[in-house]
Amino acid sequence: MATVSFAGTIGKDAELKDTSNGQIIKFSVAEEKYDFKQKEKVTIWRNCQMFGKNLSGVAKIFKKGNGIAVFNASWEENEYEGKIYYLRRFAGKH
Repeated sequence: MATVSFAGTIGKDAELKDTSNGQIIKFSVAEEKYDFKQKEKVTIWRNCQMFGKNLSGVAKIFKKGNGIAVFNASWEENEYEGKIYYLRRFAGKH
């Protein structure tokens, strides 16, 4: 399984959902990168999901504008209407 690490700014407040196996937090992260071909900064939006138990405290601090670093997240690639989207998933360790 491929993993990825990245850092950026949370794009909107995290959404907390309860499941039969625990909880899921969904949020997006804006990562700034420099595109050497275009010679300018570009923003890459990453949709993320965090799995675990008792994540309500984590959801309270995952607010729009806060900085975040994600390490060793697994990812999957999806295509929708000709565009490729990536979803990052990682286990909650808090």
